[in-house]
Amino acid sequence: MRVGNRGVSPVVASVLLILLVFVLTAFVFSWARTFILNSSDNGEFSASELCSTVDFNIVFNGISPSDVYNFDIVNRGNVNISSLKFKVYSGGDSRLVNSGVGILVDGANSGSVELSGTVDEVEVLPVLNIDSSDVVCINDPVYFYSA
Repeated sequence: MRVGNRGVSPVVASVLLILLVFVLTAFVFSWARTFILNSSDNGEFSASELCSTVDFNIVFNGISPSDVYNFDIVNRGNVNISSLKFKVYSGGDSRLVNSGVGILVDGANSGSVELSGTVDEVEVLPVLNIDSSDVVCINDPVYFYSA
């Protein structure tokens, strides 16, 4: 054994080097995350953010003998609704019925939709046109119950 041999053991040096790599990696990821979040914030909103701002009211004001439901709709939100989808529940089953009725911000419109057969419950789902594609907002539907 040599008396004048001073230094760090190879095991301790390896552990310190690995810890240094982990700390540097954490700093790089932290910086990259904030850099990416700041650079991608260009004023556009995601579909879920836009869907959360949808606020509309629908009133069914008549049913024809051929099961055509007439309705009036008012858009109270700050996003245009390009169309509506009606999710019809009857006897444990469900089906989607499309309506081409769209509503601008702070606007109102009337329309009709054919909901043939037995209707237990109807969910009215707004459809938004985001970046030239239709997005159906399914989180907060407006419900209509048959009498």
